[in-house]
Amino acid sequence: MENELTVVENNYFSDPVKDYVYRAKIEAYGNEFGGIFILKKIEDDLHRIVLTTDFGFKMLDVELSQANFKIHFIAEQLDKALIRKTLEKDFKLLLKRSFRVYETYASERFDIYKSKHNNRFHYAMLNNKSEILEKVMEATKSKEKVSIRFISKKNTFADSIIVEHHDLDIKINLKQIQN
Repeated sequence: MENELTVVENNYFSDPVKDYVYRAKIEAYGNEFGGIFILKKIEDDLHRIVLTTDFGFKMLDVELSQANFKIHFIAEQLDKALIRKTLEKDFKLLLKRSFRVYETYASERFDIYKSKHNNRFHYAMLNNKSEILEKVMEATKSKEKVSIRFISKKNTFADSIIVEHHDLDIKINLKQIQN
């Protein structure tokens, strides 16, 4: 496929006026819990994420940019090094604003744009009919590590999001709560 784009933009979570509110279902290592996931853009490259239980107890409160990850609060059950690091990487991939393209591919359904980040590859997959970002993937040279699927009607707000790890037993489902 001819390389037309030099940068793929991720416009999800880009409106600083909007609160992005989702019902969360998290499955990790045989455990499952749900709650409310709230994401807010504070500045150009700064977001705040809060996860509460259905009863309103705070489980997680973080601020992050591509360079920083600041924990304001984390529940004891989540306060483990592996979980903190995994959440940081997942949230940074979810909120990555742009992917600098250096290779492109095409499939029957997607235009696939490959970029590099540290020692990993990121793939941004746009539906080739609607041109909506449907999937972001992180991989090493030989193995897919994590994928984030966006289900949406427009490229500025995802109706649902699925974060799935391929080397860890962790899956996060987020479904928009209708206002």
